Amino acid sequence: MICRKCGKRKATVNISSNPYCQGCFLKVVDKRIRKTLRVDYNVKIRNTIMLLDDNSAGAIVLKNVLDNALRNYNFKVLKRINKSYNKIVIPATLEDYVSDYLGAVFRGKGWKKNKKEIFPLRNVLDAEAEKYCMIKKLKFSKKERDKYMLDIIKMLDNIEKSYPGVKFSMMKSIMVMEKL
Repeated sequence: MICRKCGKRKATVNISSNPYCQGCFLKVVDKRIRKTLRVDYNVKIRNTIMLLDDNSAGAIVLKNVLDNALRNYNFKVLKRINKSYNKIVIPATLEDYVSDYLGAVFRGKGWKKNKKEIFPLRNVLDAEAEKYCMIKKLKFSKKERDKYMLDIIKMLDNIEKSYPGVKFSMMKSIMVMEKL
């Protein structure tokens, strides 16, 4: 199978049933994260952002993307807790974000976010973050989740098998509801 993006190299990675070569896969994930930062969260030049690091695949991907983005966007990344930040970068992938939202809804709690918190990986699946790290040979540890969140993610995975793309659709719906 040939890469969908470049049309030249052999595809070795699938994103939402679209085949990509490793180079194009890395570019697609990188572009999604940078676009989320720029468009959805309005991260601007001279912003100071604090990256929460749990050594998960998502946190490692974010570190990598932010290190590369520093050259272009000229914002400062704090890796220690400090009060001089404009935004807090949470390394939560799409599954984390959707399961947190659904968990709050199922438990009957309101889902409120801190206005300073941003989630640039909310358009990146866990498997994509892990594959990104493997391709770039970046070490990461598996994310710790409680049983309730694991059950919700398992439910989402089962629904995704029958209805491909439902995770991304749920994310888009949550984004619309956040604006209400």
